[in-house]
Amino acid sequence: YQEEIYGRGRFRGYWWSPDSTRVAFLQLDERGVPEYTVIDDVPRQPTLEVTRYPKAGDPNPHVKLGIAGVAGGAPRWMDLGDYGDSEFLIVDVEWVPDATAVAYQVQDREQTWLDLNLTDAASGKSQRLFRERTPAWVNVNGSPVWLSDDSFLWFSERSGFKHLYRYKSDGTLLGAVTDGRWAVRTLYGVDEARGVLYLGAGVQRHVDTHIYRIGLDGTGLTALSRTEGTHRANFNPSFSRYIDI
Repeated sequence: YQEEIYGRGRFRGYWWSPDSTRVAFLQLDERGVPEYTVIDDVPRQPTLEVTRYPKAGDPNPHVKLGIAGVAGGAPRWMDLGDYGDSEFLIVDVEWVPDATAVAYQVQDREQTWLDLNLTDAASGKSQRLFRERTPAWVNVNGSPVWLSDDSFLWFSERSGFKHLYRYKSDGTLLGAVTDGRWAVRTLYGVDEARGVLYLGAGVQRHVDTHIYRIGLDGTGLTALSRTEGTHRANFNPSFSRYIDI
Protein backbone atom coordinates (compact mmCIF):
# COMPACT_ATOMS: atom_id res chain seq x y z
CA TYR A 1 0.00 0.00 0.00
CA GLN A 2 2.75 2.44 0.93
CA GLU A 3 4.57 2.14 -2.37
CA GLU A 4 2.17 0.87 -5.01
CA ILE A 5 -1.02 2.72 -4.01
CA TYR A 6 -0.21 5.80 -1.95
CA GLY A 7 3.18 6.57 -3.47
CA ARG A 8 6.71 5.79 -2.45
CA GLY A 9 7.83 7.83 0.57
CA ARG A 10 4.45 9.29 1.59
CA PHE A 11 3.83 6.91 4.52
CA ARG A 12 0.25 8.17 4.79
CA GLY A 13 -2.34 5.82 6.23
CA TYR A 14 -4.42 8.28 8.29
CA TRP A 15 -6.47 11.41 7.63
CA TRP A 16 -7.54 14.01 10.23
CA SER A 17 -11.08 15.36 10.09
CA PRO A 18 -11.38 19.10 9.32
CA ASP A 19 -12.59 19.81 12.88
CA SER A 20 -9.75 17.70 14.40
CA THR A 21 -12.18 15.58 16.44
CA ARG A 22 -11.64 12.30 14.54
CA VAL A 23 -9.02 10.54 12.49
CA ALA A 24 -9.73 8.06 9.70
CA PHE A 25 -7.11 5.35 9.25
CA LEU A 26 -6.31 2.13 7.41
CA GLN A 27 -5.65 -1.11 9.25
CA LEU A 28 -3.51 -3.48 7.17
CA ASP A 29 -3.34 -7.19 7.97
CA GLU A 30 -0.23 -8.53 6.23
CA ARG A 31 -0.26 -12.03 7.72
CA GLY A 32 -1.26 -13.54 4.38
CA VAL A 33 1.43 -11.70 2.39
CA PRO A 34 4.51 -13.87 1.61
CA GLU A 35 7.89 -12.92 2.98
CA TYR A 36 10.57 -11.64 0.61
CA THR A 37 14.30 -11.45 1.32
CA VAL A 38 16.34 -8.44 0.19
CA ILE A 39 19.97 -7.43 0.67
CA ASP A 40 20.68 -4.15 2.44
CA ASP A 41 23.88 -3.16 0.61
CA VAL A 42 24.21 0.29 2.21
CA PRO A 43 26.35 -0.86 5.17
CA ARG A 44 29.96 -1.87 4.59
CA GLN A 45 28.95 -5.43 5.46
CA PRO A 46 25.65 -6.14 3.66
CA THR A 47 22.88 -7.68 5.72
CA LEU A 48 19.76 -9.63 4.84
CA GLU A 49 16.32 -8.18 5.56
CA VAL A 50 13.04 -10.05 5.42
CA THR A 51 9.94 -8.06 4.53
CA ARG A 52 6.42 -8.93 3.42
CA TYR A 53 5.94 -8.17 -0.27
CA PRO A 54 3.15 -9.39 -2.60
CA LYS A 55 4.66 -10.35 -5.93
CA ALA A 56 2.33 -10.81 -8.92
CA GLY A 57 -0.43 -13.24 -7.95
CA ASP A 58 0.40 -13.23 -4.22
CA PRO A 59 -2.18 -12.07 -1.65
CA ASN A 60 -2.31 -8.35 -0.91
CA PRO A 61 -2.72 -7.07 2.65
CA HIS A 62 -6.30 -7.24 3.90
CA VAL A 63 -7.46 -3.68 4.60
CA LYS A 64 -10.06 -2.11 6.88
CA LEU A 65 -11.06 1.55 7.19
CA GLY A 66 -11.67 2.84 10.70
CA ILE A 67 -12.47 6.11 12.45
CA ALA A 68 -11.19 6.94 15.93
CA GLY A 69 -12.25 9.87 18.11
CA VAL A 70 -9.69 11.97 19.93
CA ALA A 71 -11.76 11.66 23.11
CA GLY A 72 -10.98 7.94 23.22
CA GLY A 73 -13.05 4.81 22.94
CA ALA A 74 -12.98 1.95 20.48
CA PRO A 75 -12.63 2.81 16.78
CA ARG A 76 -15.64 2.50 14.49
CA TRP A 77 -15.06 0.29 11.45
CA MET A 78 -16.59 1.27 8.14
CA ASP A 79 -19.05 -1.12 6.52
CA LEU A 80 -17.21 -2.78 3.61
CA GLY A 81 -19.63 -5.69 3.34
CA ASP A 82 -20.47 -5.10 -0.33
CA TYR A 83 -16.96 -6.23 -1.27
CA GLY A 84 -17.09 -9.51 0.66
CA ASP A 85 -13.90 -11.54 0.67
CA SER A 86 -12.69 -10.24 -2.69
CA GLU A 87 -9.24 -8.68 -2.98
CA PHE A 88 -10.15 -5.01 -3.09
CA LEU A 89 -7.97 -1.93 -2.67
CA ILE A 90 -8.82 1.25 -0.75
CA VAL A 91 -7.00 3.73 -2.99
CA ASP A 92 -8.08 7.14 -1.66
CA VAL A 93 -9.57 8.52 1.58
CA GLU A 94 -10.75 12.07 2.28
CA TRP A 95 -13.13 13.81 4.70
CA VAL A 96 -16.04 15.93 3.52
CA PRO A 97 -15.69 19.60 4.60
CA ASP A 98 -18.20 19.44 7.48
CA ALA A 99 -16.46 16.34 8.95
CA THR A 100 -19.67 14.28 9.04
CA ALA A 101 -18.59 11.72 6.45
CA VAL A 102 -15.60 10.16 4.73
CA ALA A 103 -15.34 9.73 0.97
CA TYR A 104 -13.24 6.72 0.05
CA GLN A 105 -12.44 5.01 -3.23
CA VAL A 106 -12.29 1.25 -3.76
CA GLN A 107 -10.90 -0.70 -6.71
CA ASP A 108 -10.63 -4.33 -7.69
CA ARG A 109 -7.10 -5.73 -7.79
CA GLU A 110 -6.97 -5.48 -11.61
CA GLN A 111 -8.11 -1.85 -11.29
CA THR A 112 -10.72 -2.13 -14.05
CA TRP A 113 -13.33 -0.36 -11.91
CA LEU A 114 -13.37 2.28 -9.18
CA ASP A 115 -16.13 3.00 -6.67
CA LEU A 116 -16.61 6.34 -4.95
CA ASN A 117 -18.22 5.64 -1.57
CA LEU A 118 -19.49 7.90 1.18
CA THR A 119 -19.61 6.63 4.75
CA ASP A 120 -21.26 8.29 7.73
CA ALA A 121 -18.63 9.00 10.37
CA ALA A 122 -21.02 8.39 13.27
CA SER A 123 -22.66 5.14 12.13
CA GLY A 124 -20.09 3.70 9.73
CA LYS A 125 -22.82 3.00 7.17
CA SER A 126 -21.57 3.36 3.59
CA GLN A 127 -23.23 4.06 0.27
CA ARG A 128 -21.73 3.81 -3.19
CA LEU A 129 -22.21 7.04 -5.13
CA PHE A 130 -21.13 5.63 -8.50
CA ARG A 131 -18.68 3.29 -10.24
CA GLU A 132 -16.13 4.13 -12.91
CA ARG A 133 -15.49 1.19 -15.25
CA THR A 134 -13.31 0.48 -18.26
CA PRO A 135 -12.10 -2.70 -20.03
CA ALA A 136 -8.52 -1.41 -19.72
CA TRP A 137 -7.50 0.58 -16.64
CA VAL A 138 -9.02 3.08 -14.22
CA ASN A 139 -6.57 5.66 -12.87
CA VAL A 140 -6.90 7.14 -9.41
CA ASN A 141 -7.26 10.86 -10.11
CA GLY A 142 -7.58 12.30 -6.63
CA SER A 143 -10.30 13.06 -4.10
CA PRO A 144 -13.59 14.85 -4.83
CA VAL A 145 -13.37 18.65 -4.67
CA TRP A 146 -16.34 19.72 -2.54
CA LEU A 147 -18.21 22.97 -3.18
CA SER A 148 -20.28 25.02 -0.75
CA ASP A 149 -23.61 23.75 -2.14
CA ASP A 150 -22.58 20.13 -1.29
CA SER A 151 -21.90 19.31 -4.93
CA PHE A 152 -18.41 18.20 -5.89
CA LEU A 153 -16.01 18.14 -8.81
CA TRP A 154 -14.61 14.81 -9.97
CA PHE A 155 -11.83 13.89 -12.38
CA SER A 156 -12.62 11.07 -14.81
CA GLU A 157 -11.04 9.59 -17.94
CA ARG A 158 -14.30 7.95 -19.07
CA SER A 159 -14.26 9.80 -22.41
CA GLY A 160 -10.66 8.79 -23.13
CA PHE A 161 -9.44 12.18 -21.90
CA LYS A 162 -9.12 13.41 -18.31
CA HIS A 163 -11.94 15.88 -17.65
CA LEU A 164 -13.87 17.43 -14.78
CA TYR A 165 -17.46 16.49 -13.94
CA ARG A 166 -19.83 17.95 -11.39
CA TYR A 167 -21.99 15.76 -9.12
CA LYS A 168 -24.58 16.22 -6.43
CA SER A 169 -23.61 14.90 -3.00
CA ASP A 170 -25.80 11.82 -3.59
CA GLY A 171 -23.82 10.85 -6.71
CA THR A 172 -26.21 12.30 -9.29
CA LEU A 173 -24.30 13.63 -12.31
CA LEU A 174 -25.00 17.31 -12.99
CA GLY A 175 -22.85 17.41 -16.12
CA ALA A 176 -19.38 17.76 -17.57
CA VAL A 177 -17.50 20.95 -16.74
CA THR A 178 -14.82 20.33 -19.37
CA ASP A 179 -15.01 18.31 -22.59
CA GLY A 180 -13.06 17.72 -25.78
CA ARG A 181 -10.11 15.86 -27.27
CA TRP A 182 -7.72 17.27 -24.69
CA ALA A 183 -6.98 16.58 -21.04
CA VAL A 184 -7.15 18.66 -17.88
CA ARG A 185 -3.76 18.36 -16.22
CA THR A 186 -4.21 20.49 -13.09
CA LEU A 187 -7.10 22.00 -11.16
CA TYR A 188 -5.75 25.14 -9.50
CA GLY A 189 -8.90 26.01 -7.60
CA VAL A 190 -12.50 27.20 -7.67
CA ASP A 191 -13.76 30.76 -7.28
CA GLU A 192 -17.31 29.99 -6.22
CA ALA A 193 -18.25 33.65 -5.81
CA ARG A 194 -17.64 34.19 -9.53
CA GLY A 195 -18.77 30.72 -10.55
CA VAL A 196 -15.49 29.84 -12.28
CA LEU A 197 -12.54 27.51 -11.84
CA TYR A 198 -8.93 27.66 -13.01
CA LEU A 199 -7.07 24.79 -14.60
CA GLY A 200 -4.04 23.78 -16.62
CA ALA A 201 -4.62 21.94 -19.90
CA GLY A 202 -3.32 21.35 -23.41
CA VAL A 203 -6.35 22.50 -25.36
CA GLN A 204 -4.72 23.82 -28.54
CA ARG A 205 -1.62 21.61 -28.61
CA HIS A 206 -1.05 18.51 -26.51
CA VAL A 207 2.64 19.40 -26.08
CA ASP A 208 1.72 22.69 -24.39
CA THR A 209 0.13 23.37 -21.01
CA HIS A 210 -1.77 26.66 -20.70
CA ILE A 211 -3.70 28.23 -17.84
CA TYR A 212 -7.46 28.51 -18.38
CA ARG A 213 -10.58 29.84 -16.73
CA ILE A 214 -13.96 28.16 -17.25
CA GLY A 215 -17.41 28.49 -15.70
CA LEU A 216 -18.72 25.82 -13.35
CA ASP A 217 -21.46 25.28 -15.94
CA GLY A 218 -18.85 24.42 -18.58
CA THR A 219 -19.08 27.68 -20.54
CA GLY A 220 -16.61 30.47 -21.21
CA LEU A 221 -13.34 28.57 -21.60
CA THR A 222 -10.69 31.32 -21.72
CA ALA A 223 -6.91 31.05 -22.02
CA LEU A 224 -5.07 33.25 -19.52
CA SER A 225 -1.47 32.42 -20.45
CA ARG A 226 -0.32 33.98 -23.73
CA THR A 227 3.01 32.58 -24.86
CA GLU A 228 3.69 29.14 -26.28
CA GLY A 229 5.14 26.42 -24.07
CA THR A 230 4.39 24.92 -20.68
CA HIS A 231 2.83 27.15 -18.02
CA ARG A 232 2.22 26.53 -14.33
CA ALA A 233 0.22 28.88 -12.12
CA ASN A 234 0.40 29.90 -8.47
CA PHE A 235 -2.82 31.78 -7.62
CA ASN A 236 -3.41 34.09 -4.69
CA PRO A 237 -6.23 33.05 -2.30
CA SER A 238 -8.82 35.37 -3.92
CA PHE A 239 -7.96 34.23 -7.49
CA SER A 240 -7.46 37.83 -8.57
CA ARG A 241 -3.78 37.36 -9.48
CA TYR A 242 -1.40 34.52 -10.28
CA ILE A 243 2.28 33.92 -10.81
CA ASP A 244 3.00 32.29 -14.17
CA ILE A 245 5.94 29.90 -14.15
